[in-house]
Amino acid sequence: MLKTILFWAATIALFAACNQPSTNGTNNENSSTEGTDPQATEVKNYKKPAESVKDKCAAPTNMRELSGGMEKLFYQFTSSNEANLSVFGMANAKLTKKEVVVVVDFIQFKDMNCTGEKVRYGVGARLFLNIKKTQGGIKVTDLPKLAAGVELGRASVTYSIKVIGLTGDKVRAALPNTGDFNVEAYGKVMSAVDKIQMLASDNEEGVVVEPQIIPVSN
Repeated sequence: MLKTILFWAATIALFAACNQPSTNGTNNENSSTEGTDPQATEVKNYKKPAESVKDKCAAPTNMRELSGGMEKLFYQFTSSNEANLSVFGMANAKLTKKEVVVVVDFIQFKDMNCTGEKVRYGVGARLFLNIKKTQGGIKVTDLPKLAAGVELGRASVTYSIKVIGLTGDKVRAALPNTGDFNVEAYGKVMSAVDKIQMLASDNEEGVVVEPQIIPVSN
């Protein structure tokens, strides 16, 4: 039932978007960068502070100390800035001109100033989307429409998900299998994010919380 509701809700929204007239007359039907929203993504360059920063800051050690809030952060990569994927653990990534990788962090975080350098610590879930095609003006940051687009053959997207700053059998069990990012997968991803956020609460038996440094924009 949940899958059906998600599918039809996203499908209706997708068709509504597809029926809107083009504002520039350009047809980028086979480009996965079509419909991207730069306001919903962070800037193109990212950095991860040097390991030596850890010795200069009293890093958060539990969820209560991550007082910056909860946020969904998008990071977008194309062939022009693929080298920056290395800070997300994807070293030597090679993207085609029409290929986009979107990283989505669902995190609870805290920004700190370590001897003049901004450092962000966080805990949560990280979603990787490899987008090889979109059609009909689908924004890569609109996850429900993107998933519906895969169902309708208007997008080609695969995904994987990992955790940040959490370890333990319960955490591993919450992760869904990887594969095509369709409507069912979107439901599983959001369910996994909810479970991971619940498991991140302090004193959850069998779950170790160790906030990690999160990449920030230059």
